[in-house]
Amino acid sequence: MNIGIVGSFVTAGILIISLLSLRLSLYRNATQSALDLMCMMNVQAVSEIVEHDFTKIGYGASADIISAADSNQVTFLSDINDDGTVNTVTWRYNRDVPIPSTPNPNDHQLRRTVDGTVNDIQLTVTSFSLDYFTATGTVTSNPDSIRQLRVVVICQAPEAYGGRYAQSSWQKTYIPINFYIE
Repeated sequence: MNIGIVGSFVTAGILIISLLSLRLSLYRNATQSALDLMCMMNVQAVSEIVEHDFTKIGYGASADIISAADSNQVTFLSDINDDGTVNTVTWRYNRDVPIPSTPNPNDHQLRRTVDGTVNDIQLTVTSFSLDYFTATGTVTSNPDSIRQLRVVVICQAPEAYGGRYAQSSWQKTYIPINFYIE
């Protein structure tokens, strides 16, 4: 047996294994990047809807702007469509209702209701929490003393890859100007 031929086969085998390993690594990175991007897009979409509603809290309303406030739900008054009609808007994250369309067990129902019209937000939201503060920044749960709201949203990928779910988060504190207009 010629040692040169055996050496060539060994070298070719190592090269082929290296190329396959590189290709597999590129595939894993591309898949993980796609899932990360999907999470970022979902959290951005949720944040845009929240931004639309929460910046208008109290717009057109004169009193009792916030009627319900806890860590998973807020109900407030606002002329949300700028049509001269004050609407009742409710945001609720229901941890008891999973989203059946994805295999992710962590995503649950985020619901936006405007005057009884329900819109379920199906964007793999795995956490939606609300914190409330007075004008001086003290934590409160009294709807009459709320002057600031902090929203924290976390979205995960609909499917796990490599044993983990890609995740993206967003948070913002709102100080609606309409609280201070008399």
